Amino acid sequence: MINNILKKIKSHGLAKIENVFTEEECEIFKNHIEEILLKKIKGNHYVGNNNYQVIENYFTHNTSLYKLIYFELIDKIMTRLIDRDYVMLSSSARNCHINNKIKISRKTSGIGWHTDTRYIQDERIKP
Repeated sequence: MINNILKKIKSHGLAKIENVFTEEECEIFKNHIEEILLKKIKGNHYVGNNNYQVIENYFTHNTSLYKLIYFELIDKIMTRLIDRDYVMLSSSARNCHINNKIKISRKTSGIGWHTDTRYIQDERIKP
């Protein structure tokens, strides 16, 4: 399975992995993140704006969300693609939709299509 995923990534730049989480798990994750968002809004904490919501380090608010940042299959893939010392560079949950519960309109990072520059072992990786 991993070899097929790696072949797809190397030939197409990405691979879709079916059934990593069940629909029920996805709904639970979504509900947890929405609960965090509502608490942050009520507490007047930064959450982006009404068009683009951001929750930094979302998994620190609910440990069941650790499953979204680490599981064995992805670890094996990342270790083979990069090396065993890979790191997560962006640990935020981002959602681009209008949320009328948020009354601010300040800008957030990551708006619009863009490419972050990546380096592996001092070599710049093409987008």
